[in-house]
Amino acid sequence: MINKNLLIIVIIIFTTHVWATNKPTTNSLFNDTLTKPITIIDPGKEITSDFTLPSHGWSILSSKDLRGKHEIFDIKNDKEHVFLYRVGPRAEIGIKEHDDWEEVVIINGTLEWLNPNGQTQQILGIGAYVNRSPHTKHGPFRAGNKGCLMYVRMHS
Repeated sequence: MINKNLLIIVIIIFTTHVWATNKPTTNSLFNDTLTKPITIIDPGKEITSDFTLPSHGWSILSSKDLRGKHEIFDIKNDKEHVFLYRVGPRAEIGIKEHDDWEEVVIINGTLEWLNPNGQTQQILGIGAYVNRSPHTKHGPFRAGNKGCLMYVRMHS
């Protein structure tokens, strides 16, 4: 069992030097599938996300998708859904859109942002932080050769 305090410390170590905003800059990510630019990854700033854990613990989930993508740990309540998302080596994620805000931190591995032809146009590595507003289309993605582990927080 992973110590939840150690996990949060690891997440904070990887994320304390990146920051995201919804205003376009030279670091903005654009994609043919987006209706607007995705949040920016910009080094050297502090992130404002609240990484505190609720009073109940993490629960281990069984795989929801046998094609190489699954949630590992999960915390869910009426305000937010926090989970670790593991994508197996070279597994792909299609275009997604959510009703809530989504924050993602790459903890391990890489995630390739693909264009509609399946070609890599951006690689997100360890420490990358992305903050998407509700109804922002994003993807498709493909995990790198070693897969990808992400911290994901969905909230209203």
